[in-house]
Amino acid sequence: MNAKMNNIGRQELMVLRERLNEAIAPIAEEFGLTIKATNGTYGNSHGHFKVEIATTDTDGNEVTKESADYLSMCQWDSDWKPEWLFQNFTTGGKEYTVVGWSTRSSKYPLLALNVISGNRHKFTDRVRSTIATAMLKGASQ
Repeated sequence: MNAKMNNIGRQELMVLRERLNEAIAPIAEEFGLTIKATNGTYGNSHGHFKVEIATTDTDGNEVTKESADYLSMCQWDSDWKPEWLFQNFTTGGKEYTVVGWSTRSSKYPLLALNVISGNRHKFTDRVRSTIATAMLKGASQ
């Protein structure tokens, strides 16, 4: 898309976001960060993106507010284990990775990514037993 844009719509914003993320990837790598343009809004002649910046842990996992909240919650609730963060579990025949805890959601506080699609999902804290079982199986193998 080399032509001058006279209108900013959904398709144009998607193209711009992809190009922007490609352009800032070397900067993020240089500083050991994760930087990405995420959701945005647009009008006919203007638009803006939200830019998220996060550090990475020693394994290369993105340390977000939600992952920090998960670790903080583990200090107060001994039923949850800090080592479960960024680990996989299976529920409903699909594999997920634990990525954080939402302090704003009392009903669905656990945040996980679908391993195949990369989509983010929310779970009730009742999935803890499923995660515990998965972690025990993983430790015994």
